[in-house]
Amino acid sequence: MQPKFFQFIVITFICLSYQIASAQNNSIGHPNQIFISPLRIIDLANPGIEIGYQRAYGKNLATAVSIARMIDLVIAHLPDDPRNISNYKGWRLQAEQKYFLPTFNTNRPYLAVDAMYLKVNYDSNSTFATDTAKNAPTYSDNFHIDKSNFSVNAKIGIQIPVKHFIFDFVAGIGLKHRLAIRSGLENPNAYENTPVDVNIWTETNKAGNEFTLSLPINIRVAYEF
Repeated sequence: MQPKFFQFIVITFICLSYQIASAQNNSIGHPNQIFISPLRIIDLANPGIEIGYQRAYGKNLATAVSIARMIDLVIAHLPDDPRNISNYKGWRLQAEQKYFLPTFNTNRPYLAVDAMYLKVNYDSNSTFATDTAKNAPTYSDNFHIDKSNFSVNAKIGIQIPVKHFIFDFVAGIGLKHRLAIRSGLENPNAYENTPVDVNIWTETNKAGNEFTLSLPINIRVAYEF
């Protein structure tokens, strides 16, 4: 496990423990939730299996943490998987602070901020040319990708209770730092033939060290108690 990832886990759970220790009577409903994120399984860019825990405290506040094992259970088995990757694996960790807006409805709208860390690695291949000339010879080359993302987001969401179950819909915007390193290339300086139209798979597999826009969207299913 990477040192930064380990530090992020420790800090997250220290903060969560503090919030639980100082919790007051909860007026949101049942104070505890265990949730899963079904959309994570079919995420086209970063699929995985996610489980999380939320603790409500005070009148309007709740803290949630989640961890996901990044593994490709669905997309890689589709007949026409366009991503051209294999051996995908890694981890994802997220901490989220929620503020529930006052409402007379049984639904629970909220504002939230979160921090997310992702660390994955996988194999891929692409088509390269020795130079940028129109008729330059091309060849296929395999490479390995180590990728990490860190993002901070502001979000808006709503929790819809159905007895002890909660359906949580959330979307937001934020800033993401993306670091992707390729290794094992025959010629790291070769020109890569990429599609003219930008697509999610080309952007996901490219090497880079950059800040980009983050647009998180998720649906969670929780059991509260």
